[in-house]
Amino acid sequence: AIEEYTSYNTLRLAAPEIDGQWGMTTIPGTRGQDGSVNSTALVAVSGCVLMSTGKNQEAGWKFMKWYTDADTQYEFGSRLEGVMGVGARYNTANLEAFERLPWQPWEKRALFKQMQTLTGLEQVPGGYMSGRSVSFAMNTTYNTNGDARKVLLSYVDRINQEIEIKRAEFGLDAK
Repeated sequence: AIEEYTSYNTLRLAAPEIDGQWGMTTIPGTRGQDGSVNSTALVAVSGCVLMSTGKNQEAGWKFMKWYTDADTQYEFGSRLEGVMGVGARYNTANLEAFERLPWQPWEKRALFKQMQTLTGLEQVPGGYMSGRSVSFAMNTTYNTNGDARKVLLSYVDRINQEIEIKRAEFGLDAK
């Protein structure tokens, strides 16, 4: 199975009878003409935002620095796992805190190796409609036994329309 690494601990807990019969590694890749293997994976991210109109900028910035600090992230992750168990192992973006979490050495090696090939997907206003439409197209194709290409192409106008609406809303199309 190819799954987010956060599912790894859940499966370890849910199926202890198969523990040791499976493991974690990088996702399979495709071999290029030069012989290299591309195992690039998409990464989802979140972040902290400090609004410019906030009343207490200094306190907000101080909180963000504290919250994203390695010690804070490690302590939060440790406490979470201590209360809820390994299935709740914290998915921190702070690599120093991540290194300190109780992964097995071979698990850390696999995770850090995959981290070297992560790439973010550029977001555009209204871009959420692309993923949503691909999902709808897959479901429609499956449920109606339709032609996948035709069904997917039927969503293109909806995707473009939503992106145009959001670009106009945010003033991104200068005239």
